[in-house]
Amino acid sequence: MKTNIQKLPKSQIEIEVELSQEEMQPFLEKAAQEISKEKKINGFRPGNAPFKILKEQIGEMAIHERAAEKAAQKSYVEVIKKENLEVIGQPEIEILKLAPENPFIFKARISVLPEIKLSNYRKIKIKKRKIEVKEQEVDQILHDLQKMQTKEKLVRRPAGCHDKIIVDMEISHDKVPIEGGKALGHTIYLDEPYYIPGLSDQLIGLSSGQTKEFSLPFPKEHYQKNLAGKMADFKITVKEVFELEHPVLDDEFAKSLGQKNFFDLKNLIRNNLKQEHEQKEKERLEIEILEKIVEDSRFGDLPEILINAEAHKMVHELEDSITSRGIEFDAYLGKIGKTRDQILLDFAPQAVKRIKTALVISEIAKVENIKVDEKEIDNEIEKVLEIYKDNSEIHERIKSEESRQYLKNVLRNRKVIEFLKKCAAE
Repeated sequence: MKTNIQKLPKSQIEIEVELSQEEMQPFLEKAAQEISKEKKINGFRPGNAPFKILKEQIGEMAIHERAAEKAAQKSYVEVIKKENLEVIGQPEIEILKLAPENPFIFKARISVLPEIKLSNYRKIKIKKRKIEVKEQEVDQILHDLQKMQTKEKLVRRPAGCHDKIIVDMEISHDKVPIEGGKALGHTIYLDEPYYIPGLSDQLIGLSSGQTKEFSLPFPKEHYQKNLAGKMADFKITVKEVFELEHPVLDDEFAKSLGQKNFFDLKNLIRNNLKQEHEQKEKERLEIEILEKIVEDSRFGDLPEILINAEAHKMVHELEDSITSRGIEFDAYLGKIGKTRDQILLDFAPQAVKRIKTALVISEIAKVENIKVDEKEIDNEIEKVLEIYKDNSEIHERIKSEESRQYLKNVLRNRKVIEFLKKCAAE
């Protein structure tokens, strides 16, 4: 088998392969056998018609065409393995020469992983931040817990500054209703900041059935840029007023949450917050280290097929996130005024970043000889199986070869990141 490999732009290669008549013979015989099974040849059982008879019955080119498909597939895979090429997707096969009594010549065009010139990642230093839990964070959690156990009582009096009210609200700008500005049965806690400063103050003193109209500016940092900092007109009708009876933050309150006393409850909250901060700090370190390596490394052209695949994956992730909240994805796209293709385009820069990060991790694993053995994969599978011990469908899926490869990559990535964090901390 003669081969010629040529590099093309945008991380593509072209492989030209030539098979001699002798090398093609096994493929011709295999193709003839298959065709004889499919096509009835008088006087012969299926699959037993001689090559010469079959050639006369269906034509020699029909056999060569079937053989060419098998020969191209097998020889392409052999070249990829022999040359240790990291290809992406399926090749485009073009037959250059196919004729009886002649060598078979074809070429395959395929995308490959780009070349990477890694930065000096062992020299990167990222300073770890001190983990600190502020008292106001603990107080906020306590307030949230207190709010969850608050009792509400419908009252027939003007709303006070510590009440909850249910309102119908209409917001307009220059006498034109704003999108999403009409809300029926909207809840407002008058003792908590509202996203439009000053709105709660306007509603204190109103009773059920009363309507008030007033104007307030939208905050300058409001997400709707056409409204940010602009004056808006409000028409609000109070439907109901509720008096809130907050539980006292004491030992009894702590006991209702399974703790011995209020001191233990605060310590539990503080420790939980510390763990959250430590996790966030861990994630920050990992992100900054990888971003620094990607920024200082050099990459060949990324194949378009790779960028498109990653962008599509990100769109699917967004769709899953939206639908998990009970919102139809098409309705979400309509609300933000974008099509699926526009979202795909928006994700392209982030897709490139994610691809480069994955390529960096893979390359460092090769350079540092970071590997995952079969025992480690087995242990990880056992952990997953234990979590989903009552789900037979997941058991079958996790035992598949595809899942093993996925877990192998996950474990390898973890090892690489831990290695980089150790380097960055030294």
